[in-house]
Amino acid sequence: MRIAILPIISVFLLFNAPVYAELENATRSAKIIQSQGNITRAAKNALLKQSPSSTLPALTSTGERKRKARTATFSRYLTLQSLSFFQADTQVFGDNDVDGYYHGFNLTFDADTTQGTTADVYALIYLSLDGGPWNYFHTTDTFRINGASENDYIDIDSVLEEGYPAGQYDVLIELYDAQSNDLRVDAGPLEFDTLGLLALEDLDQDQYVDYYVEPIVEVETGVQYEVTAAGSMGMIGLLPILLMLAIRRTGWSGR
Repeated sequence: MRIAILPIISVFLLFNAPVYAELENATRSAKIIQSQGNITRAAKNALLKQSPSSTLPALTSTGERKRKARTATFSRYLTLQSLSFFQADTQVFGDNDVDGYYHGFNLTFDADTTQGTTADVYALIYLSLDGGPWNYFHTTDTFRINGASENDYIDIDSVLEEGYPAGQYDVLIELYDAQSNDLRVDAGPLEFDTLGLLALEDLDQDQYVDYYVEPIVEVETGVQYEVTAAGSMGMIGLLPILLMLAIRRTGWSGR
């Protein structure tokens, strides 16, 4: 009589395959917008919905994590060098299934030049999953840095659509001279802890969970169950019910 339960367990395992199977995707995609100045979260969400998806090769999660050689030494604060990062920050948003992993993140950073000078630059953004190699993510538009101004910071919002499994992500920013395309300065979790350990996952995995079990009592058949399930956690909620129904039908008492 125990054999009757095995098909139920097999179905449960099938619907709960490892999350890292996402890494087998041939591509990954995200929506990304860049802005400057104060823009509300609602306005950003509207822009993200209208933004086209950016498609890239599949995420690489294994291998050595290296940073490129640069022509300027990192400095968090303005010094005699011509270009440096002053501040970098991140925030996560959007957790539909309330599992602690978010499908969106905001990145802001402020770079400075020597007082009284300007520089036209652009940035390359990279992501690293669970300490793995850096994966290219986005190239910003060219923007101008004015000395130590607080008004020239860059604000980037991203929504991960698919190909990004749940995990801890680090962010790397590379700043390039727009004229020579030389890498001038970069910053990652070693320089700003706010660029490390972002709990993220793509929208494919971050689905709303909405399931319930409603008992219906019938005199002839006993207790039956009507089940509606949706989202990635639906099968987990169904397993105890399916096992109980199988035991009731087979009359297995465990002895």
